[in-house]
Amino acid sequence: MTNQHAYFNLKSHESSLSESINTYFSLQLSIIDTGCGISSEGVQNLFIDFGKLSENQGRNKSGTGLGLSICKMIIEEMGGKVTVESKLNVGTEFSIFVNA
Repeated sequence: MTNQHAYFNLKSHESSLSESINTYFSLQLSIIDTGCGISSEGVQNLFIDFGKLSENQGRNKSGTGLGLSICKMIIEEMGGKVTVESKLNVGTEFSIFVNA
């Protein structure tokens, strides 16, 4: 059984352009688990279309390998970014950063 949790961080920013004031928010959403982790080679290949991790071949037979690449593409189109930090046998943290 893995221990999983998620957290988010929301910050408000104000900037003035001429006479108007614009307010936007920075959103950080992180998903963390203490599962088996992902190898450094696996992390490098995570966002490749139709990519699958070799260490998970037996676990997820129905996935197409598109989910993470599509998520990353959408977040980047919104001006955000996606990060992954992982250690084998320790766990993984996925984070997204978006300004709204």
